Amino acid sequence: RDTSIMTTPVSEQEDLKSIAPSEADKDVPGAEQNGHFNNGEFGRVPKRNKSLNDFFGKDSSDDDMDNDSGDNEEQHAASSETDDDHADNLAKGGQKKSSSMPRTWSAEWCDTRVVMLGDGAGGKSDHDTKDRYPAEGSAAAADDQPRETNRNSNDIQPSECIEIPPRPLSESKWMRRDCIPPNGPSETPPSIEELKSWQFDVLSYQRDALISSFASVLEHYGIPAKYNIDVDTLHNFSAYAMERHNPDAAYHNWHHGVSCMHTTFLLLSLGGADAYLTDDHIFALLFAALVHDIDHAGHNNDFEVKTATDRAARYGNDSVLENHSITITYGEILTREGCDIFSGMKADGREEEWKVLLDMTKEYVLWTDPARHGELLKTLAKKHEKATTAASSEEEEKEATASPRCTCTRASLWSRDDLESRSLLCRMIIHAADISNPVHSDFSVVRDWCSRISTEFALQAKKESEAGLPVTPFMDGLDDEYRVSKQQIGFYQWMAIPFFTMVAKCLPGAAEVESHCTRNKKRYEDIVARIDSVRKSGELKEEKDEKTRS
Repeated sequence: RDTSIMTTPVSEQEDLKSIAPSEADKDVPGAEQNGHFNNGEFGRVPKRNKSLNDFFGKDSSDDDMDNDSGDNEEQHAASSETDDDHADNLAKGGQKKSSSMPRTWSAEWCDTRVVMLGDGAGGKSDHDTKDRYPAEGSAAAADDQPRETNRNSNDIQPSECIEIPPRPLSESKWMRRDCIPPNGPSETPPSIEELKSWQFDVLSYQRDALISSFASVLEHYGIPAKYNIDVDTLHNFSAYAMERHNPDAAYHNWHHGVSCMHTTFLLLSLGGADAYLTDDHIFALLFAALVHDIDHAGHNNDFEVKTATDRAARYGNDSVLENHSITITYGEILTREGCDIFSGMKADGREEEWKVLLDMTKEYVLWTDPARHGELLKTLAKKHEKATTAASSEEEEKEATASPRCTCTRASLWSRDDLESRSLLCRMIIHAADISNPVHSDFSVVRDWCSRISTEFALQAKKESEAGLPVTPFMDGLDDEYRVSKQQIGFYQWMAIPFFTMVAKCLPGAAEVESHCTRNKKRYEDIVARIDSVRKSGELKEEKDEKTRS
């Protein structure tokens, strides 16, 4: 997918950078360890995606990157293939297939000495990886929950934070794959209480278990009753939407769609945005978040344009993948028998309202195009500055008349009665949800998504090289954890932190997304600093030994 940072002039890049707060690069205390959501019995495990070895060669260089990448895109998810018969069975409300796969997970992906990074002296740290991923047959593996490490986070030494030398991405254990402890990905659908949490981990669930998530968040707002949506139709739609996500894409797949929808729900509910939106906006926003990357190709819009695909020609090289997702959703999924969630509205004679919902949904999907990131951030910054100035003037006036002091700036920032205000708020929410993987409280989840998007980037770089095309700079050379970490630092600095800082300003109820984002950037910086330190020490030692020998 495109990213506006790659094509933004240097002067505009400086403008975007100035939007970020001065404390953006400071250390932020770590958040509490997230909960676990794999409480169901072990059931059918989706077939594993292609191995990373299919995307990367075995040989990787450990040389430093020549330049820091100041750009990146969304962080991404994983899913797996299911056959057409299974899709039809799900669409009819049938039972999920079972598997004879044992109730354990592969020890190959559980044996590692890598430890989650802390936030420095006195900071919080995640659990030791061996404790979170116990070896098969161990005492911890037999428990229903991962055992807690007895080590204090302050006892973890910097040398334990990462592998030295860094692992090639083809051998990286950042991607947890099907080995989510304690019993593999859960097949039990998450409850609305679990969904309504910043600690919810989409990747800890099987694909089928997430089918009901869309219905759950809609029901939270009473949408099915208000829009006459049949329960079975809603299930059929969600099941087929799952199947129409690309199972071969490491990131842009069903799990990412659900993740985007889930974060949208959190920004609406916990963030407080729903107070400023109508039912139509809430429905269209959640719908758009779920379907925005349906049938994604696993590469970005720029690749579609450079290779002159039929899709690029069809949509005039404009938001190619986003327009394609809308076409598949409207022209294939909603027209499939038993999947039209708007059929009840049309039967009630509410066709005009239905058309408005479709137009709103398309608008929000198009705003997930990263090429619009810079424009959106600047618009939000100007609106926030204007609202803050207006609020300050109002406070001064109230103080002069001995009236109670006004402390809320959101009242002048968002208005439920202003269509432009509602539209801008929805654009901010869906873009934030689309790139929200850096704001998770658990760094193991953050790294998992990171490894998935890096896999897609590396595959696109390989295709571009083979086709004799210029390789996209920020996708080039992502062949080990060191290079990936350096690229992530650029992404956080230029795109993620400035945007989530603005989100926190506009929605104080979602303030923790900024602190999580800043903390996770610090962890990538720790990885790079540690590797640089070890390499420098090695070079100095070699130089000293050479002088001794001479």
